[in-house]
Amino acid sequence: MLGGNERLRGMHERRVGSVAVLALALLPRTAIEAESPQPGPGVHCATTVSADTLMTAVPLEVNGQRYRLELSRSGAPGGQRMFSLTLSRHHRLLLESDGNTTATGFTVANRFGASVHGLRSLALASTDGRTVTGTMNGRALKPFTLGGGTTALEFVDGGKPPKIRVKPAFEQALQQLKGLETSCAAHSAAAADDGVQEYFLGLDCTLCEAACGIALWGCDAGAALGFIGCEAGTVGTATLGCVAAFSAAEAGCLETEDACSNNCETGSSCCPVACAGGTPNAASSTEFCARTCNAGSTCCGGDKNPNGVCCDKAADCCGTSTPTCLEGIFAGDRCVDQHSGAFCFAGEGDVCGSTDQPGRAPCCPGSDPVCRNASENLCCKRGAGDACGNAQERKCCPEGSPVCRNEAAGLCCPTGAGDVCGDECCSANTPHCGGGTCCKQSDACGGEGDCCPSQNLCRGKTCCASPSTTCGSACCNADERCVDPAKGLCCGILTGIACGSECCDSTTDACVDGASVCGSACCGAGEYCAAGDTCMPCRSGEVACRAGDASSGPSTCCAPDQACCGSPLQCAAPSVCALPPPK
Repeated sequence: MLGGNERLRGMHERRVGSVAVLALALLPRTAIEAESPQPGPGVHCATTVSADTLMTAVPLEVNGQRYRLELSRSGAPGGQRMFSLTLSRHHRLLLESDGNTTATGFTVANRFGASVHGLRSLALASTDGRTVTGTMNGRALKPFTLGGGTTALEFVDGGKPPKIRVKPAFEQALQQLKGLETSCAAHSAAAADDGVQEYFLGLDCTLCEAACGIALWGCDAGAALGFIGCEAGTVGTATLGCVAAFSAAEAGCLETEDACSNNCETGSSCCPVACAGGTPNAASSTEFCARTCNAGSTCCGGDKNPNGVCCDKAADCCGTSTPTCLEGIFAGDRCVDQHSGAFCFAGEGDVCGSTDQPGRAPCCPGSDPVCRNASENLCCKRGAGDACGNAQERKCCPEGSPVCRNEAAGLCCPTGAGDVCGDECCSANTPHCGGGTCCKQSDACGGEGDCCPSQNLCRGKTCCASPSTTCGSACCNADERCVDPAKGLCCGILTGIACGSECCDSTTDACVDGASVCGSACCGAGEYCAAGDTCMPCRSGEVACRAGDASSGPSTCCAPDQACCGSPLQCAAPSVCALPPPK
């Protein structure tokens, strides 16, 4: 891999730009095609994309033997990136490598085939970019520091290192890989398609990413050749020192490839659309596509708008001041105000209120999609009738009862219904309300009085329902008797007596002089009939006194031991009132 120990000192610091060998990956496509040498015989690079993963395959021919190299890479800018590499000959695996890089460290695992004797696997990891742990053939290595010039590495178990030999054909294949970046880069993006996601968003962007990957292969091959040369020169005795050098070289390759990808993903190759507020796929405003948008997208709100956002299609842009992209979780939503950016969710109905603010507008739900009153945010079902109800509970009359007949009570009636009767609507067949029930007009007493079924009798506008009896124009209940048919007066069966147009209780009251002395009033015990036909209470210590027979009403008040008689009526001793009147 490109870079030596000097590149590792900055692993814990901010990533730097691509090195010179990767610079061609950052050139425009036309420049790469014009300056890159054509691939040699038997070499054809093919790059494809699937979701956020870029895959490149290269068939090689070395001394008549066919080899195939495959690499896949994925991951978000500024975050963890994953990669895997395989080299095979005639479907036999020679080398397999996979791992990941982060902002501070890396992991890498190499597995070797039969072309390498004495070395089956080599795994290395670092969390800070400097201190490395690992295993060789499953045996743990003691931790060591990159860039420290360490050659006295040791196994944790204290044992000796293996003796390693490499077949010449494998070494030649690595030599071929080392020079691939110039012969393959111009053709690496040939299979880019419209299904690319994340940061693989266009031919130039894919080409840039593929070139970084190809350069990684060349750097990896160089690191492996350095390792092989180290082993060959020492015949296995310095294996652990060779591991330290290989680790430094491979870590440098990973750091350089990561910087190369970041340059692709934050530069014009992947982010060519200016957009002051556009930061798609970013965790902060300093990451991927800061102040720009991906290739093929549009800046919704304008490139100078600090609230601008990046949309995949111009048709998905909603709003100019504070725009929203109606895609992703908002896909299918409906823009209702192109200035403010207000929108309705998919499946919602009419706008029913102000759209001055960005974001979701006051939209009617799909179940009640018709706006009946925007000031009240009142939404109705399709085909619903009048708005009805008080300020606390507004509703829409249902389709079957569309007419609001009582606004305060929220009473809705069918079209053509009759009278409102209590909290119900009389039907068109029984439209009249009388006595709290609905009936046909022909069954109403007097045409507009009580509803009176045929088994009952009407007396004026009153219905005499069985078992009541008629009393002139009135009806007496079962516990009443008719005492004055001319007046339609019904009084209680047991004690009720008529007094003018009213009923008195004969156990406590008397009708004073029929209906003339005290009008139609019934004076009770302790009362007398005063002037103006008014019943008045007696003074303290006096009782009401009746003149003449006992059936007449009290006309004055006397002491308890006196009677009343004479004209005008006066109180006197009982013996005096018992005398016959003078002749």
